[in-house]
Amino acid sequence: MYYNLKGFGEALKEIRHTLHLTQKDISLKVSINLETLRKIENGLVLPKQETLDLLSSALNMDIAELFLTYRMDHYDELEDLKRELDFHLDSNNYALLQEDLIQFKKLATHNMNQFFRNQVLQLIALIEGVLLGIKEKRYDLQIECYIQALSYTIENFNLEHYQTYYYNELELRLLMNIGLTKYTLEDASHCVEILLFCSNFSKENVQIASSNLLAKLHYNLSYTFHRIDLHKKALEHANLGIQYAVSNRSISFLAHLYFRKGIAQFHLDIPQYLETLQYAKDLFIISNHEDLYHQMLESCKVHYGITV
Repeated sequence: MYYNLKGFGEALKEIRHTLHLTQKDISLKVSINLETLRKIENGLVLPKQETLDLLSSALNMDIAELFLTYRMDHYDELEDLKRELDFHLDSNNYALLQEDLIQFKKLATHNMNQFFRNQVLQLIALIEGVLLGIKEKRYDLQIECYIQALSYTIENFNLEHYQTYYYNELELRLLMNIGLTKYTLEDASHCVEILLFCSNFSKENVQIASSNLLAKLHYNLSYTFHRIDLHKKALEHANLGIQYAVSNRSISFLAHLYFRKGIAQFHLDIPQYLETLQYAKDLFIISNHEDLYHQMLESCKVHYGITV
């Protein structure tokens, strides 16, 4: 069973404010750890039944019943579609994005709570934004699409103040895409600034740090630093991404990171670059990214004169 933890936390906070109670008041009243309460209100942890019972006593209402209203239906279907979307994006298989868009729009017609619907609408906007960049080269509209997506869950989102908001994984991914589009618009400094913010934010959030997003952020940072000829930084972020991917036992993005590491080593005259690129090549095959395997070989040969 899955729950909208962020929505529940916000509702809990609103009830507490209505009763003119501080987090410390609740903690002292029913012996709930103050840090635990802070994490629940920020949507960072799944509360235990005993904690819900204590909160019910402190707030004089059935908090366990309230929690059930934040249960998420259609979660498995959404996760399956997200995995397919991730694979298509990671493989640069943009031809299948139109089919992904159709499936997400179909899911949006189902009866669901608002939090779940907002996630689906954000993923629809993510796909539409990517397609705007690929098909029409309308990068200004692409950014507007991502901003609209963020506005579904962050009221009055303003890109100028992006550092002041609290993000979940999907929201941070949309912000990452804004940063990457900024580079396409020849705003490399803003791109790096946004990607570094996303990376640092991810490290401080346990749920995001345990996902694949952090590895993707380090990949994008490595590639961005490569494109502006800061190869030591490119190598640093490739290694950080590999570290997180290995710690999460995920190979889904590991080949990309080893490719970036090998190219950074090549530019820094580190002899092990061929060994690293060979490892990347093997990982592309293992992770069923055969098209990327061939793209990597072609890129190495054409752009760097490397035969792997």
